Amino acid sequence: RNKIGMNVAREALKIAITEKGVQPKEIMQYAKKVLI
Repeated sequence: RNKIGMNVAREALKIAITEKGVQPKEIMQYAKKVLI
């Protein structure tokens, strides 16, 4: 109920990388900080 589906998360990552210019390395750094 309080979780985002994998397809939504995948789409958000895709948009962040392609449209917002976020680097995959940056995403991994944040993921490690919050222990994903």
